[in-house]
Formats: sequence, structure tokens, C-alpha cells
Amino acid sequence: PASATLVVSASGSKACAWADGAVGCGLLGENVAWLSALQALKLPLDRFHLGAGGPPVMSSPMATHNLASVARSIWPPKRWHLLVLVRSVDMVAGEISALVADPTGQARATIDRHVSVAWL
Repeated sequence: PASATLVVSASGSKACAWADGAVGCGLLGENVAWLSALQALKLPLDRFHLGAGGPPVMSSPMATHNLASVARSIWPPKRWHLLVLVRSVDMVAGEISALVADPTGQARATIDRHVSVAWL
């Protein structure tokens, strides 16, 4: 998909709407890279961490540091430390954007243009 919009309600429920009108975020638990990251960080393989719904385990850092929390945060912006799955990366006219996902949804992220120089 070319783009997605994360919709997070005040109650915390979410839906991902794709540019073609389809709705749904897909389960993170179906992605080997995500499962490997959870295992490496010793995070539980519960419904929340697999992206299948359910309440977050409050002892998990992902309970408070997630895309839904970023979407709800108020001004001024702050720096977040998040565990996300990078679903796609696009570079247009030197600007880098990525579609990222976590158990609370998906969002577009802008990546500093100096990152591509550091990768070379």
C-alpha cells in the first residue's frame, strides 16, 4: 500500500485505513522479524505484542511507548523511543518516509535525510 492513516479513538481503539479504502493493520505476529525482535527483547508473545488486540502488559515498555501514545501526545513534540516494524521505506526528492507499525497501529514516519548518507 502506498499510504495509510492511523486512526486512534479516545478509547484507544484503532483502525488503519489504506489509500485504496481497505481497513486493517495486519497481525504483527505473522512477521518473523517482529517475532525475532520480541524474543530478543524478552517481551511476551501475548495478544497485545502480537498485534491481535487485548490490553498491554503494564510491565512492558510498549504499554506506554507506542504509536497510539505518540498520536495522543500534545504539543510540544518530544523524542520517543519506540519499537516499530518498518513496513516500507520511500525516498522522493531526497525526503525519506517510512510506514511503521506496532501493536497499537501504523503511522507514517519522516526520517532525517542525513540517515541515508550514514548508510553509505
